[in-house]
This record gives sequence, C-alpha cells and structure tokens, in this order.
Amino acid sequence: MMNAKSSASTKTSATAKAQRKAPVKKFTVKISGGKTLTYIFRARPAISAILAALISSFMGYTYAQEMPTGEQLVGGAATVSRPSANYMQIDQSSARAAINWESFSIGSGGHVHFQQPGADAVALNRVVGSGQSHIYGHLSSTGQVFLINPHGTLFAPGSQVDVGGLVASTLDISDADFMAGNYAFANGGATGTVINQGTINAGYAALLGPQVSNEGVIVARAGGTVALAAGDRVNLDLVGDNLISVSVSAAALNANAANSGTIQADGGHVLLTARSANALLDTVINMDGVIKANSLVNRNGTIILDGGDAGVVSVTGTLNASSNSPLPPGEGGGEGIGGTVKVLGDKVGLFGNANVNVSGDAGGGTALIGGNFQGKGPEANASMTYVGSGASINADAITSGNGGKVIVWSNDATRAYGSISANGGAQGGNGGFIETSAHFLDVAGSRVSAGAASGQAGTWLLDPTNINVVAVDPADGSYTVLLTDVDAFGDGDKLGVPDFLTSIDVASINASGTNVTLQALNNISFNTSVNIATAGVGLTAQAGNNILWGANTITTNGGAVSFTANDAASGGASGAGGISGTGAISTFATAGATNGGAVTLAASGTGAIAVGAIDSHGISGVALTAGGNGGLVSISTVDGAITTGTINTSGGSAGAATAGAAFAGGNAGGVTVQVTAASAARVLGLGAITATGGAGSTATVLDGVGGAGGTGGAVSVTGTAGAFGASLATAAINTTGGAGGAALDAGAAGGITGGVGGAAGTITLAVNQSIVLSGAMTAAGGAGGAGAATALDFGGNGGAGAAVSVTSNTASVSLGAITTTGGAGGANNGAGAGIAGADANITANAGASTASGTSTGGDITAIGTISVGTGLARFFTGSVASSATSPVASGSGRFRYNSDETATNYTLALGTGSYVIYREQPLLAVNATSTLTKVYGDDDPATRTFNIASGYVNGDSAGVTGTFARVAGEGVGNHALATGTLVSDVGYGFTFSQNLSITQAPVTGVLATPAQTKVYGADEHRAPSPRRARTTALRRWAWATPRRWASRQRR
Repeated sequence: MMNAKSSASTKTSATAKAQRKAPVKKFTVKISGGKTLTYIFRARPAISAILAALISSFMGYTYAQEMPTGEQLVGGAATVSRPSANYMQIDQSSARAAINWESFSIGSGGHVHFQQPGADAVALNRVVGSGQSHIYGHLSSTGQVFLINPHGTLFAPGSQVDVGGLVASTLDISDADFMAGNYAFANGGATGTVINQGTINAGYAALLGPQVSNEGVIVARAGGTVALAAGDRVNLDLVGDNLISVSVSAAALNANAANSGTIQADGGHVLLTARSANALLDTVINMDGVIKANSLVNRNGTIILDGGDAGVVSVTGTLNASSNSPLPPGEGGGEGIGGTVKVLGDKVGLFGNANVNVSGDAGGGTALIGGNFQGKGPEANASMTYVGSGASINADAITSGNGGKVIVWSNDATRAYGSISANGGAQGGNGGFIETSAHFLDVAGSRVSAGAASGQAGTWLLDPTNINVVAVDPADGSYTVLLTDVDAFGDGDKLGVPDFLTSIDVASINASGTNVTLQALNNISFNTSVNIATAGVGLTAQAGNNILWGANTITTNGGAVSFTANDAASGGASGAGGISGTGAISTFATAGATNGGAVTLAASGTGAIAVGAIDSHGISGVALTAGGNGGLVSISTVDGAITTGTINTSGGSAGAATAGAAFAGGNAGGVTVQVTAASAARVLGLGAITATGGAGSTATVLDGVGGAGGTGGAVSVTGTAGAFGASLATAAINTTGGAGGAALDAGAAGGITGGVGGAAGTITLAVNQSIVLSGAMTAAGGAGGAGAATALDFGGNGGAGAAVSVTSNTASVSLGAITTTGGAGGANNGAGAGIAGADANITANAGASTASGTSTGGDITAIGTISVGTGLARFFTGSVASSATSPVASGSGRFRYNSDETATNYTLALGTGSYVIYREQPLLAVNATSTLTKVYGDDDPATRTFNIASGYVNGDSAGVTGTFARVAGEGVGNHALATGTLVSDVGYGFTFSQNLSITQAPVTGVLATPAQTKVYGADEHRAPSPRRARTTALRRWAWATPRRWASRQRR
C-alpha cells in the first residue's frame, strides 16, 4: 500500500505529467476594444492525480474473501456473528453503537449486514488498523451505518450498498460526540480519500474527508440527501433518519470533491461542498458526471455545488433538478415545478457541454451560477464566472406556468457564451428572469431566451460597469493568451478592456424574444440600431450616468421602452446623467401585436433629455379587430432641460367588421412631460404631440351599433418647481377623440345605430416661465357615427370635449388656436341625429394667484382662434390680446378676463362672428352734453344727452344706445353718473368723469316765542307766535310718546 508521503509525491508528479501530456485545445471569442480572445489550454483528467494514485493502489488487490476483522465494542450494545466465511451480521440493540475494527473490508462475494432496532439507529464503525477499507461485496442495514477509515475507503466497481443511511469518512468523530448525537467530524491524521465506484442505495449518503469522489452510482430515497463534503471539519445535522444539513467548518489542504458518476436524490438534496486551505489544486469541486434531483409531489429537488470563498468549481457534466412529469389532477406542491441548482465558489465555470436543468412541466425553477440576483441573498458571490459556448442552462416551463430564474453572476468578470433559457409554458405562462452580470461582462455569441408562446415575455438583465451595444465586435486585432481551464477566469482589466467596457452584440438583444434590461454602473451607448421584432418584447436601460444612441433608432413591436439616467438602481448614480439621441424611438404595434408600447424616459438628476421622435401608436385597420391602444409616454427630469421631436400616442382605428358587432377604436396613450425641481432657467422644447383616439368600425348587421371612437390621451406638460418655461414653437397638441363608426343600411326596419364619438383628452401646460405654443391645441370630442337610413335608427352621440389649461406662474403666455368643442352628433339618416358632445372649458393664466387675490405675470397672446363652444374660457393677469390684425374668438360660450367665475362685470357672451379679446372689458369715456345740475328738492333734469369722448378701439365708432343714470341719493353735493340703460352692441363697458350736482335750496327762519304744548292725542299747534317773520313753518321731531320735544325747521 501507499503511505502518505508517497501519495503526495505521486500526486504532484502525476498532475504535472498529465497536464504536460494532455492534448492542446483552444477556442476564440470576440471581446471589446477591437480584440479577439483565444483560449489555449490542456484538458485536465476527469479526476485529480491524487485520486488516480489512490485508485491504482486499491486496484492492486482482489480482496475476494476479505471480511471485517478485530471488532471491539466501545459504545452501546451490539454483537457480531459470522454464520459463514462470506457473511457477517452485526445485531445492534441500542439506538447507537460504536465499534472499533482492525480492518473493515468486504470481498467480492462477501456480505455484511447490520440488523438494527429501527431506521433511526446508528452504528459507528471505526477502523483503527493501518489499512484502507475496500468494499467489493455487499453492505446492508436496517438503519444507518457510519464507516470511518483515515486511510481511505473504496467502494469498488460491482459493490452494492443498501442501507438506511451511510456516512463514509476519513475524518474521525469521538465516541462521546457520537453517543451524544453530536455528529462533528474532524481530521485526526487522514491520509486517504473516499471513492465510490459501485452502487450505493441509501436514505442518505455522505462522503466526508479532505478528498472525496463519486465515480459510480449513489441513489438516495425520495426526499433524501447525498453529500460529498471535502474539508478538515464537517458537521452533520441528523434528525431521525433524515440528513438535514452538511457544513464544512475547516478547510483542508488539497481539498477536492468530485463527481464523475451519477448521483440521484429525487425530491431531495445533493450537496458537493469543499473548502481548500491552499491553491495547489486547480479546482476544489469537479463535476464531470450526472447529478439528478428531480422534483416530486410537495418536494422540489435541490443541487448545490459550493466551493467556498476561495474555491474553484468546474462543471462539465449535468446538473438536473427538473420536473418533467405533469402535475397530477388536484395535486399541489413541487411536482411539475423545477427545483434549484446553485453553483457557488470564488471561481465557477460551466465548461464543455455542461448542462444545468431546472425546467418543469408546470414551471421553471431556479439556477444560481456564481451568486444570486445582483449579488444579493445569502449565497456567496463568485469573483469570476464562466459559461462556455457549448454549455446550457434551462429553467423553462414546459407545458404551462412561468419560466424560472437564472442568475449568472460574479463580482469582477463574467463570460457567458452559452445557451440560457427561462421560457414560459407552451399552453400558458410568462417568461422568466435571466441575469448575466459582473463589472466586466462578455456575452458574445450567447443564446438567451425568456419568451412566452402564450403569455408575457420575461426579462434578461445585463448589468456590468459600462455597456456598448454594437452590431458586431470590432476585429481590428486579436488577443491570445495561454490558459488552463481555470485561467478562463481572467478579469476584464487584465484582458486589455478599458474601464470594464462590455460590448453586447445587438443580435443577442433583437433575437432573444425576451424583455432585455441593460443596467450599467456608468454609461450605456447604443452604437447601432435596435430592432426587436417579437411582439410585446421591450427594452429597458438603466445607467448611473448617461444613455446615448445618437442617430440610431430604437424599435420594438409593441414592447415598452424605458430609459433611466442617473438611476440609483444601477448602483452608481452620478447626479448628472442625461438621455440623448436624435434617432426615433418607435414602439408602435405591427404584426402580432395590438397596442403600442409605453415609452418612459427619466433623468433623476441634473442631466438633460434630448430625443428625436417618439411613436407608440396602436395598430390600425386589422379586419375583425379593435384598434390598438397607444402606449403611454412619460418624460421627466429633476433639474434638466427636455427637448423632443414629435410624439404620437394615438389609438389605432378599428378594422372592418364583416359580421357580428362592430369594433371600437383604440384609446390614445397619455403624454406626461415633467420637470420636478429646476434650479436654473430650463426650457421644455417639444415637437407636435398627437394623442387622438382611433375611429370605430362601421356596423353592418341588424341590431348592430357602430364601433365607438377611442378616447384621446391626456397631455400634461409641467415644470412648476423652479425657473422652467415651455417652448413648443409651431408644434400642435391634438387629443381629439376618435369618430364613432357609421351604421350602414341593412335593409331592415331598424336597429343599426351610429357609434358614439370618443371623448377628448385633457391638455395641461403648467410652468413657471413663459409658454410659447403657436400651434393649435385641439381637445375636441369625436363625432358620432351616422345612423342608418331606417325608421328606428339614430346617429351616434358625439364625444365630449376636454378642458385645456395653460398656466405660467410668473411670465407671459403665447397661444395658438384652441378648440375644446364636443363632437357633433351623428347625422340624422333615420329616426334622429345623435346628441352633440359637451363642450369643455379653457383656462389661460399668466400669473400665479396669491392669498390676497392679486396675481402678477406677463401677457397672454392669442395667435389663432380660441373656440369654447358653449364652454367657458378664462384668462388671468396681463393684457390679453392677439398678435393678428383681426383677432377672433368663436363659439357661444363665455369669456372671463382677470375675474373669478362668480363675477359678472367682466363677462361677455359671444354669439357668432369675430371678437376682440382684452384683459378686461374695453371702456368708453361718456360725456354728458345736457344739464347736470339741480336744486335740492327738485327733480333730476329730464334731458340726458351724451357723447363718447374716447375709448373706441380697432376702428369702432358707434353702437351705443340707451341713457346714462346717476348714483342714487338726494343730498346736497356731487353724485357720480352710472351706466343706466347704456348698451354697447359689441360689448364695451362705460366710464364717467362727470357728476350730477345738487345745490342747497335757500332757507330763512324764525324762533317760536313761547314753548308749544299740546294734550296727548290732540291736534298740533300750526301757527305759533313768531318772534320774527319766517318762510317755513316749524315742526317737532316725530314721536308718539309723551315727553319734551325740540322744534325743527319743516322742509
């Protein structure tokens, strides 16, 4: 046999020789910065040389008749019997029994059986001799068996183990700990390894030691556990006959856990874990074989490969925790849902044709390669992760259910070149979630899919430091390095990639069929156009700094587009990141999609947003189909300017209806443009905004109704926190509702009515600085569809107009034509016309109201016609005028100027025709030309003639009828003139500078000589004796109560 020193020296020599003699292999991938990367390496043997040396020492013996010898009971109660040379039975009568053996091997024809009192009974078998244990025959038990041999244990090919539980270890455990149920194993001088090349069937199986390997078959019962744990200290947690957990608490020199055979634990757990105390070995976990932990009813399988903080984990085989069996009717739990696979360590890699499968018939499971989502969660994060081009990871829902979760993560560098899928079920379910991430990320040639044939597409997240989306990686140079397998874990900086710049082939994004999320610590640049054809699949970009695409275009087929600069979610918000691109963003629906995708552009810092045209209209004209809805558009900054091209969020028109009910037009998506906290002068420079509803289809069958028109989308442009103004130049805003579908005459007596028109969307402009919008603002209701020409049919009702509100808190407002009229009722082709939609109000405000009721601001200028129908137009602050020679205001509604709605003194009712609009009613200066005096007590002058001294504007010269009046009162003094019955036929008000003067009448008086008396109830004295002549009689103050009263002059 081989001693420890010869084993070590043989291992080192064999490793070096095997590496040098192995054939050279290479593969080339493209990387960023104009480079190609060629990996050149020598294939490493499937297991390490130290294991090969140990195997060769085992194979030097046949052990045909060997059986365990030299037993000594050191704990519990048990007896050993040998009925024959090839059969041994250990009868255990206590829950735990500990036996020391001089040797414990079973020859090829031998059988050792442990008869135990129950499934939770445990027998510890410790080899204290100097030889290895080699099991060629059969080991069985009714309970659990621990076999400890520090020199190593081999379960040879052809051997059979059938036990309730098995621990095979080169680590020792004290008798006291064992008898107390404290299963703490420690290295007491282990020189060997534990290798299985046979077949082990057990409730659970654990191979423990510095080096452990499975090259045969290990099968755990349903829900059981298989563990290969490499280290110097290992703790087991057993509850009854269930192995709950295995942990390595101390690293070992040259630690290695390897599987090149088959391990199966359906509905249970498989763990390969190793902790290495040095870097002598290339890898601490080699997984070249097959591990299966398929899910069962109420039990999901779990596979974990854990190399620790410094370990390298290599997988070239299969890790299968799938569940491909349909879920039985009425059953719940794990069956049908894929399980969980975790491949963790400092450096982890899937090489060759490695496969990780957590797919499930009713839903995908979870695969974590190198860490959890964005490095969060309890799992240790790899520094580097590799997925080769031939490797695959599957987390699909096969028949129904949602796709699963796949994470390929590392802190420093991730290269994911293989195939990754998390698709939704064929018969229903959404796509899952896939993340490939690191500071440096390379996904060249990867095939990624989280699609859904009958549901919503899933998401692929890529989140390195910087991202360039390119058509192909530049190939103006190459970069070749000599690598072993594990050297593929080089970081981006060492590969000559500046600033961890990750180039992503746009073909991977376009073809993935998956919602793609690009998340960069710094910047995201689109150096080529994106065109995602899969219906409903969108694109999200989140950058800590800028998002740029130049003249390139961003196109989806109804999928949402969301770009966020200075995004905290990226982990590196700079505070100044912006969004810029002159190329169009198009999310309108084409083949296979109906609704336009939403567009969201947000900069959460001081960065500006400057973009080209945005088009998210719904699909139109598809036969037997309603019009598609337009997608919402939201553009916002905290403290940055916003500039856009045209924006179109209109609903699509309904397709033709050949039978059955007609179809409605699509609703328009709303448009929101907002700045929340401008610290300096900013401008909203917007192109035309169209958010009109789609037209309904025509009704063609008896008892049908024309399709309803879609509603217009609400448009809101706000920037009230800070010095922010809006400039839309000649751009127009149109939120008109869609027209109702007409009703064709089907030759019947009735029952075919025009569709109702769609309601308009509101328009709101509210900023602190000036507003300039010379284009028209139209928020009119859609017209009702015409009724069929039959006796009982009606035209459809018109849609309601929507309110328009324009506010500049501190500056001027310049507006174009504004229309908020309701849609016309459908034509009267049969029983009657439809009812016109309600008109809406217009509000223009060039000053912010204060608590005192005053306001300050600039002027309001109307460039075109302002039409309110029967609604109300309100204008506040500054002069309200027109830049045109013949300004017009149309409609029969009322216009209010610098007044609240309860006031009437500045109100003008409009009929038809053209009118001049002023801040307040224009006033005519009225001069009276007749006498404006009278004596106290006389009547007012009967003649009241006047002329207009001044006040006419725009060429007016007449049109005033009626007479003026004066303010009531008869006291001596001046009394102001008043409007009286004066009326201006064009709406002028009147002002007066003159007064009616009342003069005092002449008065002389005498004193009554004696005091005058009377009896209560008697007549007054009418002629008292005066001391001197008087012209008027005296009278007393009127009162009926007996008392003394003063006299006064009679008037």
